[in-house]
Amino acid sequence: MRLFSKHNSFSAADAENALTLRKCLWAAIAILPVAKRVSLFFANRTRVTPNQLTIAAFMLCVVGAGSFAVGGYWFLVAGALLFEINYMLDCVDGTVAKLTGRCSQTGAFLDFLLDQWRIFFCLAGLVYGQYRFHAGMPIVIAASYYLFIKLLYVYHGNVRQSMISKFGRWAVESSLEYTGVGLLARWRRFAERRKLAPRMRSVETDTIVFFIGPVLNQVFWGMMIGSALLTLLYVAAVIRFIWELRYSSLEKDIRDIFLDDKIRNVAVFGTGSAAGNFMSWCRGNSLDSKIGFFLDNNPARHGTQRFNRPVHNPDILRKEKPDLVVVTSRNGHWDIAEQLEDMGMNEQRDFIYANFSR
Repeated sequence: MRLFSKHNSFSAADAENALTLRKCLWAAIAILPVAKRVSLFFANRTRVTPNQLTIAAFMLCVVGAGSFAVGGYWFLVAGALLFEINYMLDCVDGTVAKLTGRCSQTGAFLDFLLDQWRIFFCLAGLVYGQYRFHAGMPIVIAASYYLFIKLLYVYHGNVRQSMISKFGRWAVESSLEYTGVGLLARWRRFAERRKLAPRMRSVETDTIVFFIGPVLNQVFWGMMIGSALLTLLYVAAVIRFIWELRYSSLEKDIRDIFLDDKIRNVAVFGTGSAAGNFMSWCRGNSLDSKIGFFLDNNPARHGTQRFNRPVHNPDILRKEKPDLVVVTSRNGHWDIAEQLEDMGMNEQRDFIYANFSR
């Protein structure tokens, strides 16, 4: 079978666009600059499949776990480097899959499964190597706790994603995710524009445990610090999730706003599927009479009709201001917010978010 063959011409911009998920800070700084180039090599010059990359990355991780198990300093460094190469290839396989149109449920499941197994193997290797030399039972206890909290963190993420799939993202995620003022809101906007995760993720704690700790020859303290941070992440994630379920009553909030007698003419920003879902909800609650017109930045939509209402250029807001603008677009909502603020409108007073995408 021919593995090398130049048959595609994807660009660096294509690779960047394929990275649709928000990136953690460590990945953005240390991993993705290399991962993009490696992705382009595999996508443009080889016939290697994403699943083959996933399996190859896992095999490197097994070798790294063996290196950890040997226990000497340079073997720790080798294991740490192999762990990071595994993570880099873990970014590459998904990017190649999106570039070449070979995304599959099998590949997604394999990627998730081997991601969890790599943590187990590397943790076992670290514990065995350190226990043999000098760490004793403390390293076993620290590793057991890290594995335990890691499993809880992964399980929480799966439960949250399951609820989003079942009830819709808008029914689970709080509108606080998309609103707010001050430094926190500015950071979220900054992060979203650069496809960065606005909060720390377990990737950073894995980096502390399996890379920084071994390289500094401080495996035990790396594991302790990683465990402490992951515990904070897990507790914060659970509290945030409970807060979202308690206060993300998006339908009730919007219904209360629309029932205000002062709100008579509402403009909907966006004409996509989320806007359609929002209009369906308005009709189901007999609130569609308050929708006056739609706004869209796409010139091709201007002058058309959406739900028997005109679609205008947002610049119309400089002359005609409705009582409220409802932003239904999830992608690019921060840019829309700035666009509206440039027109003298204020968040919460003049415009709100209502992401009804499913």
